[in-house]
Amino acid sequence: MKRNFAIDLFKIILVLMVIELHLNVSSNSGFLHHLPKELNYIFVDGIFRIAVPGFLLINGYFFYQAIKTNRYKNWLIRVTLIYIIWMILYSYFWFDPLKPPKEILKTILFGYWHLWYLNAVIGAGILTYMFRNWSAKSLLTLIVILFISGLFVEYGGTYHLANSQKIDTMLNWTPGHRNFLFLGFVFFNLGFLMNRHHISDIFKKSYSYWLALLGLALLVLEAHINYTNLGNVHFDNLASLLILTPALFVIILQTHITSNSKNLSLLATAIYLIHPLFIMIYKNFMQPDNTLFTPMVYLSAIIAGVILVKLNQKFKYLL
Repeated sequence: MKRNFAIDLFKIILVLMVIELHLNVSSNSGFLHHLPKELNYIFVDGIFRIAVPGFLLINGYFFYQAIKTNRYKNWLIRVTLIYIIWMILYSYFWFDPLKPPKEILKTILFGYWHLWYLNAVIGAGILTYMFRNWSAKSLLTLIVILFISGLFVEYGGTYHLANSQKIDTMLNWTPGHRNFLFLGFVFFNLGFLMNRHHISDIFKKSYSYWLALLGLALLVLEAHINYTNLGNVHFDNLASLLILTPALFVIILQTHITSNSKNLSLLATAIYLIHPLFIMIYKNFMQPDNTLFTPMVYLSAIIAGVILVKLNQKFKYLL
């Protein structure tokens, strides 16, 4: 089966963004960490935030094929098993029998660290299947409402707009805005609609590029405003992502480079799933400001990713 190689390459670029983002946020490291603070922030909490919406768009785009070919149940079983397997593999870091059961249940329901993404994909896929026959107008209306709701929760919490301490604490609870509904369904369903209505075929290339440039300018401006007002405070939901990420994805779809292999796509998934392990391992015996820390994380994640792709040929549901 012919694949669009540009999509797979896009996934690799996105996962490298994720690694850089996690290095910056979790250990004050990364290749860009030594840039001037605001410039680093614009990359990490601006441009690189396209990574998760980008992955969601791709998954939603291919999810349409799963529905079209009546493979929805297989899709759901596969993604759920991948989530369970990786939650078990990472359980050494999150499971503690001395923790209150409530905290353990929260981790299971919302996912450990980066695994929240798989959780969001599962929820977004279920909702998209439920609403699969809705008109594009109805779905787009729902998408905008949910996206604005997520922005309201995150911006309201991060800027501490609530007078009540209790409400402020609720708004600043990360799964309250970074979840299958406000972030997952929004971009997953957009990807679904883009495939269902063949957007890349009817949207002019020049419009895609201009829209992407507009989105990028707005994203940089939004990150600059956030940094100016709050300093180095991290965001997941940014208003301009709803313009930039779909525009970029349309450009990728309109770049027709075919391939017969899905190994590059699987490699991107493998690197995403395994890279936090090396961040945590190397932090145990090396300072993050060590010049070797960042390249070792990248190199280890890529090598482990290649191994996982090979293992996945024998042990399904790893990727």
